[in-house]
Amino acid sequence: MMESEFFMQYYGSVVCCVIDSSLKLAAPCPQDLGKWGLGGGKSCMYGVSLRVISRIQEVIEEISTRHPNTIKISGKERTKTVRTNSSVPVNTTKCPVYMDHSIASLPVDSPTIDCSQHTLPCQITLESPDLHRWSYLKFTTPRTWDSNQDLELQVSVISTYCKINDVEIVVNYSEDTHVKPVNSTFEYNSTEIVVTTPHGVKDGNHTCFILPSLGRIDQVQLDFIALFRFPDLIFFPQSENKLFVPDSLVLVTYVNLETDKDAGGTLKVEFGLSPGFAGNNQQASVTICLLPNAIPNELTISNCSGGLGIRLNSSSTATSSKAVYIPYPEATRWYIGMVSQCANVSNPSVIEKCINFPVMSFKVTMSKCVDNQCGRYGKCQEYISGHTIFSACKCYAGWRGYGCTDGTEAESDTILLISTLLLTLSNLLFIPSIIIAIRRRYFVEAFVYFYTMFFSTFYHACDTSSKLYSYCMMDYNVLSFCDFLGSIMSFWVTIIAMSKVTDRLKGFLHVLGALGLAFGVEYARHGLWVFVVPTTLGILIMLISWIRKCKTRHKLYPSKYRYLFYLLPGLLFAATGLVIFAFFETDDNYKYTHSVWHMVMALSITFLLPPRYKKSTDPCPTGRKPGDVWMPEGQGCSRCACNNVGYSCFTCGVVWPGFYAPRDGCYFEHRDASVAYPKCCGYDKICAGDSGYNITKYEILYKNQFG
Repeated sequence: MMESEFFMQYYGSVVCCVIDSSLKLAAPCPQDLGKWGLGGGKSCMYGVSLRVISRIQEVIEEISTRHPNTIKISGKERTKTVRTNSSVPVNTTKCPVYMDHSIASLPVDSPTIDCSQHTLPCQITLESPDLHRWSYLKFTTPRTWDSNQDLELQVSVISTYCKINDVEIVVNYSEDTHVKPVNSTFEYNSTEIVVTTPHGVKDGNHTCFILPSLGRIDQVQLDFIALFRFPDLIFFPQSENKLFVPDSLVLVTYVNLETDKDAGGTLKVEFGLSPGFAGNNQQASVTICLLPNAIPNELTISNCSGGLGIRLNSSSTATSSKAVYIPYPEATRWYIGMVSQCANVSNPSVIEKCINFPVMSFKVTMSKCVDNQCGRYGKCQEYISGHTIFSACKCYAGWRGYGCTDGTEAESDTILLISTLLLTLSNLLFIPSIIIAIRRRYFVEAFVYFYTMFFSTFYHACDTSSKLYSYCMMDYNVLSFCDFLGSIMSFWVTIIAMSKVTDRLKGFLHVLGALGLAFGVEYARHGLWVFVVPTTLGILIMLISWIRKCKTRHKLYPSKYRYLFYLLPGLLFAATGLVIFAFFETDDNYKYTHSVWHMVMALSITFLLPPRYKKSTDPCPTGRKPGDVWMPEGQGCSRCACNNVGYSCFTCGVVWPGFYAPRDGCYFEHRDASVAYPKCCGYDKICAGDSGYNITKYEILYKNQFG
């Protein structure tokens, strides 16, 4: 007993494991739920645990008379039939033996032949035996047989073979060339090709004939691109594969497929009957069998068990040609058997001897996917899994199947166009944000919003699921990087603009955000932290600046009006977008939810972006000139300055006097407004015993404050 265990991981739809050259296993993975999240993409890993248990009989004699008896037989090249005869050399007409056979493994089922029910010799005939693997024959006796009694069993193995002949049978013909059976030889001259039954090993009235193998032509230095043709007399490839297909024997040719070059591609075989070569009162049909490792003979070509059977008929155009595809063909020798049959036109059920042999053309090619493409809704790609290279179609827009031809769950072209337009044109809602930012002199922010709108539009134009209405103006990875960078950078510069920081600090934060986000997006583009970290840091900076502003002004900042009519709607828009993006976005509704995400985030900027800092640009007052600095009369502690553009005035802000009378008997009083700005700003604490202390003023302030 031997037990082997494997574990495989795969991120797609199918897991494949090759145990040896003849055993391949495949397991489909569950379809993903199509759920998206703040991570920006789907991250799913499927695991498949595989356990292979093999039972091995250590000693198997090739020919042995011991009881019980198992022998193994290997068919030689050109073997079409293996017949095993068994008998007992005693005076009996019954053989108390069960016979069973199996290919590539020991027989484990109930016996197939009870020789006691057959006349001697008892036979098992293996039609089209496997030529590359052992065939096992097992002989057992019934339970009623006396185990102490010896039984002598005579076994003979007889093989029959297909004939090989060097006569040219691949033809170049004109429209008036016909093939007629005239004798038992092949005759060839420059004007006529005559084909009849060759000398060969016959089985009844039938035989088979081995043609030269199809030679391989690697057209380009690419994987899975090859053409197979017959050689001519000097071993050059023929321009076409055309054969006269007789009705009295099976023509057999073969093609050798290699593991590294062919096992990951698609084998395509095309067959077609040439019109006009059957007799005037006959219609011809050709039966074809593609069989790996075994030769189709006259008995197995019809059902083609274990292979691929094809039937062509000259009676109609629809049935006179056919193309078949074999994905990931077994890397071995593939045999192609062909035999014709003619029938009377007026009564097709009457089988007749062919007056003229039908001419069949066929083409054998190796390609990636399906003819090196995947139709309108897919893309052919090559994959590497361990030491295996294989091609597969990547399907779009709900199309499925090996060649992306299954449209049962596909979307219509109209829906695909609408999806592309929604995802791209929804970015145009950044235009109001750009205009507002320019009018409020936020030029850096306006450029970031334009950058985001531009690259998000062209990224989604390139990233559409259909690929029908897609346009990639540059490399996809570049567009993806710029889209993610611009999106997160828009959050960052908006939050910094809302913060009350100096221009010098704002410039530093812009550079810090650009460099940090470039690193984060490149490191983990679809990660959660590349979005959370800058947003959290920006909000923290904004809140600290607002708290400092409130402390300096001694009142709420921003104002209640701005909180109610600007910040609250902007936060609602932003929160709606985040909730949709985090909890409701799936593959099915992506085109709608992500478009809404674009729109609400762009609209939130129009509310969250603060108003422009207004600076008076009026001309200098009368009597003042650029460079003058003065303290205006009647405005308390303040200072004005004039320059070439205009003049600006600065004050200490508004103070609530009743707030400054603590219970310790002291009170706060404005400083002398005549002192130069900004030293006149602020308050002086005056307590009992200090110069200028006024008990009456304290009592009034205390009463106003505490009642």
